[in-house]
Amino acid sequence: MNKKNTAILSSMSLAALALSGCGATTPAEVTSPAPVKTETPAPTPVVTETPVLVTSSVPSVATSSASKTPSSASTQTYKDGTYSVVGSYKSPAGPEEIGVTLTLKNDIITDITVTPKATVRRSVELQNAFAANYKPMVIGKNIAEINLGKVAGASLTPMGFNDALAKIEAEAK
Repeated sequence: MNKKNTAILSSMSLAALALSGCGATTPAEVTSPAPVKTETPAPTPVVTETPVLVTSSVPSVATSSASKTPSSASTQTYKDGTYSVVGSYKSPAGPEEIGVTLTLKNDIITDITVTPKATVRRSVELQNAFAANYKPMVIGKNIAEINLGKVAGASLTPMGFNDALAKIEAEAK
């Protein structure tokens, strides 16, 4: 035999030896991986917010406070009627005032009007914004339970409004 044939036969022999053991054994048992348990997270509930009336004297982000209806007419604290006062507060530009006229019936505010009385341009803007947005927070509420915080970007105007309510409460007793 020539060297070329010998080299081919040697290579073929080696390949045959290597492959001969492959078919003689039983195939290894193939195991599939254990199923992975996945949990789908519960959907997050959607929460909607309702304005809440603030009962603290500190200005806050909340826009209104909770109110309670008197349990009976015999627990009426304030005299029915229409009251007009001027509330005051201090702004960075100096003292400011805001007019408040409201009607009480069984301690409940049934009608209310705010009259801006500011003298500084920025205070006028904030009092006007307050006047355009405060009513839903006070109409139908017990006067004793109202203490407004920040309303429509105005954080000092509500202080003047709250001052006016305190004066009305004192007058209506």
